[in-house]
Amino acid sequence: MKQPSCIKIADDEIFFGIFNLDYYKTYLSSFLEILSDEEKNRAERYKFERDKLHYIISHGILRKILSLILNCNPKLISIDISDEGKPFLDTPEHCDLKFNLSHSNGMLFLALTRHDEIGVDIEYIKATRNLKDIIKRFFSPDEYKQYLQLPEAQKLAAFYFGWTCKEAFVKAIGSGVTESFSQFSVNMNPSLPATILSIPESCSKEKNWHIQQIDSPLDFQAAICWQGHTKKLQLFDAFQDF
Repeated sequence: MKQPSCIKIADDEIFFGIFNLDYYKTYLSSFLEILSDEEKNRAERYKFERDKLHYIISHGILRKILSLILNCNPKLISIDISDEGKPFLDTPEHCDLKFNLSHSNGMLFLALTRHDEIGVDIEYIKATRNLKDIIKRFFSPDEYKQYLQLPEAQKLAAFYFGWTCKEAFVKAIGSGVTESFSQFSVNMNPSLPATILSIPESCSKEKNWHIQQIDSPLDFQAAICWQGHTKKLQLFDAFQDF
């Protein structure tokens, strides 16, 4: 098996990938070996075996990729989690590298960049009841108005389009989902580009916020958000094997 070479991420780049976690089941034991004790403990807390395996695989992939960027042993990488649940590198020499991950129904979405905060979300698209009530309760009044104006055939797509954009944003700013979802607005029309229309008063306005939908596997929706300058999105082409 050919090992991927070292990854260089420039300041104006974002590297990202969407991984089918079931493909990597054969690497389970090697991934488990490089997890921290805390990560192993978290994995054991999952009630269902599939969720436990997907946690191990997704964090194993994360550590493998981080090791290629940082040029170090994946087991020695120190990853901490903020009070809001956002993972970060807690060693001074590595703190400029920002990353975020999301997984849904067996798919992992991972993105990394330099210096600027970043958030991602991926969701499995399924028929969802009471969309109107969900959006009215959790989304902003402007987004609810946008949703009502869309054709019925677009409303399921609009929900996942808006949800992934909003969750990517709150993950980028490191905030809790439910407490801030209604405090900002995004474009809800899936026929138009993803756009942040307004941001919370507490959010930094010193740098621009960028949001973009990502081409995803069938029946999935994914979005990425970052703060700072415009950046080039680079897809992980070489990471089929570790």
